[in-house]
Amino acid sequence: MEPEWEARFEPKSYGFRPGRGCHDAIGAIYSTLNGKNPQRVWVLDADLTAAFDRIDHARLMAALGTFPARGLVRQWLRAGVVDRGRFAPTDEGTPRGGVISPLLFNVALHGMEKVPDRGVGGAAGPQPGHGPGQTRR
Repeated sequence: MEPEWEARFEPKSYGFRPGRGCHDAIGAIYSTLNGKNPQRVWVLDADLTAAFDRIDHARLMAALGTFPARGLVRQWLRAGVVDRGRFAPTDEGTPRGGVISPLLFNVALHGMEKVPDRGVGGAAGPQPGHGPGQTRR
């Protein structure tokens, strides 16, 4: 599953990726912002609280498409968790501490880089109050 998705992921995505780390991201940001004609006016650095716990199973399964082992992925997602001797079903999120969780997280986030390009409300281009040095009112 990882080789297929690694070929699809955005080249500017660095979290939980083999052979990539924060220093690679910093270098890419520096190169982009200090290039001859920089086009980007934003940088997204996100610490998503409880992100692994909130992944929508239906959306993730839809993103996997016809992946041959999607039934196994569905089983991992629905396996539940035992906390203090009590079983709790998992209706959302990825297995905590599971080796597959970082990859599933990246699959769920795939395409996110294109969202800011559309601007607020889906309109193309920058919106008033959202550019550098501007405050939204």
